[in-house]
Amino acid sequence: MKIHQLALALTAIATSTAFAQSAADEFVQRNINQQQRVENGLESGQLNTREAAKLEKQAGKVERLESKALRDGEVSQKEASRIDHAQDKLSRNIYQEKHDAQRGNPNSASSQRMQQDVQGNINQQQRIQQGMNSGSLTQREVGRLQQREGQINRMQGRAGADGHVGRYEQGRIQSAQNRQSNNIYRQKHDAQGSNRHTQWGGSNRHNGNANWGNSNRHQNNGNHYGQQRNTNQNWGQASNRGNHFGQSQGSRPSMARR
Repeated sequence: MKIHQLALALTAIATSTAFAQSAADEFVQRNINQQQRVENGLESGQLNTREAAKLEKQAGKVERLESKALRDGEVSQKEASRIDHAQDKLSRNIYQEKHDAQRGNPNSASSQRMQQDVQGNINQQQRIQQGMNSGSLTQREVGRLQQREGQINRMQGRAGADGHVGRYEQGRIQSAQNRQSNNIYRQKHDAQGSNRHTQWGGSNRHNGNANWGNSNRHQNNGNHYGQQRNTNQNWGQASNRGNHFGQSQGSRPSMARR
C-alpha cells in the first residue's frame, strides 16, 4: 500500500511538473510571436507608434500574469487558461490595429525607436526560452524575469502613448533592457537549474537546436548576451543595427497567432 501511494504521489508530481513546463514554454513562445508581429507591423507601416505602444502596454499585463503563475514553480490549469485568454485577446488586438485605416511611417524617428525597443523584447524572450530549454533557468527564475519584462513593456507603452518616443524616453528603456540582460545572464549562470532533462522534465531538448520562433534570422554570437547586428550601437535596432542582446535580422513573414 505504501509503495502504491508513493507511486501515485510521484506520478502526480511528474504530471504537475510536466504541465508547468509545457505551460511556461507556451507562454514564452507566444510572447515571442506577439512581439514579432508588432515589429513587423511597425516595419511595414501597418502600425504607428501610438498603436504599438498600446499593444506593448497590453503585452506587459500578460507578462505580469505569467510572472504570478510561474513564481511558485507551479502553473495551475486555471492560471494557464487565464493567460491563454489574455494572449488571445492581445492577438486579436494586434490584428485589428494592423488592419485598420491608420498607418505609420516606418522611417520616422519615433517608429525607429519603437522598432528598436520591440526588437529588444524579442531578443530577451528568446534568451529566456533558450535558458528554459537548456535547463539553466528554473520556472521561478523565468517568473521573476517575466515580471521585469512586463515592467519594460509598460515603460514602452507609456513612452509611445502620445505617438512620439523621444531620445530621453528611449534611453531609459535601453537602460532597463541592459539591466534585464544582465539579470538573464546571472540567472542562467547561477547554481540553480530546472529538471528539464530528467524523466519528469518533459521532452529532452538539445540546447541550441531550436529555432526559437524566428523566421530568417542568422545567429552571429557577438557576445554572451546573444547575437549581434551590423553596426556598433550598444543596443538593438530594427534593421541592420547593432544589438547588445540580439541577432541579425532578415525579412520576416507575418507570424500566426501562435
